[in-house]
Amino acid sequence: LPRFSWATVAIFALNPAAFLALPLVAVTAFKFNVLGAKWAVDRAALQLGAVFTAPVLALTLMPLERLPGLSSLVEVSRASKTICLYAFGSRLVPLRASAAALVLASSAALFEELAFRGTMMGGIEALATRVMPARASAVFALAAQAVVFGRLHSYTNSASYFIAATIAGAAFGGAYLCSRNLAVPIVMHFIV
Repeated sequence: LPRFSWATVAIFALNPAAFLALPLVAVTAFKFNVLGAKWAVDRAALQLGAVFTAPVLALTLMPLERLPGLSSLVEVSRASKTICLYAFGSRLVPLRASAAALVLASSAALFEELAFRGTMMGGIEALATRVMPARASAVFALAAQAVVFGRLHSYTNSASYFIAATIAGAAFGGAYLCSRNLAVPIVMHFIV
């Protein structure tokens, strides 16, 4: 079994940072607002992020794999546990694991939300409004980024993993659409 290594944590944390190029190009080349029209890091954003997280957490805590037709969700849990094992090592040291979890959750929340919801979803929506109504553009952008998010988070060949990650991407995107504040899905992603 793997042993804990801060180098492994750093590699896992830098993985989502690869997406940072997307928002940087969007901001510098196209003067695109990747943070949302109502950007604010305040108590309301933190509370809304926590509220939107509740149903997502409820879904992850339910033993859905026991339901007929959903047994393949066991693969999602197995892959997640394997990733955690590699990130945190086989011997649990609570303070070290908490610090590593904080680094990994912060990295994924910040960089992935900037890339997927802030840049990709916002960009698709802006382009789509040229050819379709605003509401249809928002729904199209929500669906498109969720599918890409789901695909890039499919760590196994299982359709279940893809579907679960796509639902998560849709939840983060839905929170962004409702709030128009990227801080809200960042909080959600951090908590989940």
